[in-house]
Amino acid sequence: MVRRRPGVRRRRGERGYALMVALFVAVVAMTAAAIILLAYAQDVRLERLREADVQLASLCDAGVARALAELARDPSWNGSADEELDHGTYSVEITRPDDPQKREVHARAHFGPTRRAVLALVDLSSGRPRVIAWQPEGGDLSGANWRGDGPVLSPNEGRELP
Repeated sequence: MVRRRPGVRRRRGERGYALMVALFVAVVAMTAAAIILLAYAQDVRLERLREADVQLASLCDAGVARALAELARDPSWNGSADEELDHGTYSVEITRPDDPQKREVHARAHFGPTRRAVLALVDLSSGRPRVIAWQPEGGDLSGANWRGDGPVLSPNEGRELP
């Protein structure tokens, strides 16, 4: 027989009510903690992707800048193999389109497992190489948008790059 304290009366159906409330509160708290942890993990993943994106853009820019410097010295320069720079690598390949005063600069970057490539159209006619158009590599570059017959994806408006 269970002894009860004097003055404490239980109504029928109240048995285990406190345990149910405690379990409900624990489940809600664990669910909230799981949601917060998942959001944090997603933020960390996105920040790593942003870092890789910035690194890849910088490496591609370094490749194009190197090409401009080398083409200023020697217009027949054909590119370079992998160059290491700040935990990543870039390579540059130069191709000659139909116009002898232009070069296509293919800059490819690797940072960890991620890769990026850009294609820049360089004009040599002024005596100093300048980028007149660029676009991410991988699209169809044989059409009018690349050769200058139509709108260019990202024009440099004829400004010389340092």
